[in-house]
Amino acid sequence: MLGIVAAFKEETADYLSRGRFREVERSGPYRFYRARRGPSAVLVLGAVGKPRAKEATSRLIENYGPEIVVSAGFAGAVRPKLRTGDVFVCDRVVSMDGPPAFWTVDSANERLLACGSSATDGHYNPTGCVSVSQFVHVGSMKSWLGRVLRVGVIDRESYWVTDVAASYGVQQAVVRAVLDTLEDNMPDFLVDALSPGAGSPKVRALRYGLKHPHRVRRLIRLSAQVKMAGRSLSECLASQPWN
Repeated sequence: MLGIVAAFKEETADYLSRGRFREVERSGPYRFYRARRGPSAVLVLGAVGKPRAKEATSRLIENYGPEIVVSAGFAGAVRPKLRTGDVFVCDRVVSMDGPPAFWTVDSANERLLACGSSATDGHYNPTGCVSVSQFVHVGSMKSWLGRVLRVGVIDRESYWVTDVAASYGVQQAVVRAVLDTLEDNMPDFLVDALSPGAGSPKVRALRYGLKHPHRVRRLIRLSAQVKMAGRSLSECLASQPWN
């Protein structure tokens, strides 16, 4: 069985539709879905940030016993020339824990992932992914992380998902679709919207648009980016050999 851990439904909506997933369990902030078409798979939503990513992964493994756990979702680009919709099956994950003021190369932890180099069949390029403790939307910080850690994308969950899966002796993989490029200035509301317990990002976006009507055009572009990244992520998840 394939186990997939994701933060928001917006990231995996296309994939859930493709596999005709149905909700089979609700537990606190987590929603579990089982595929009704294609390979046997269970997907858990609600894994936002480090603590929830770890808990969601533990529950997924203990309750459903997947043979491989995949951390899937969107990521930000931390290198130039990456575009919205680019997808990577990561070959290594790095963590930067704690406040950004204390981030250093020496404080980073790293894990190599076999799936990043062996499961792509040459169709998707591997890259490194850094998981951080808070949403990073400033281009200079993203650029620094990409340069000093030699990674291509940034998220908030992948390292912790793989960390828990490894502790259970379960194979791990990370699939990330680029949402925002290095040059993108993401809307301010995302800082709060991507926090655990913040509710649906769609609702937050609507409220933001009502308060800042002059930025509605940016929200429309963000919606298009979400759809593009979601389609790319779905195609990658469906095409992998471990399906």
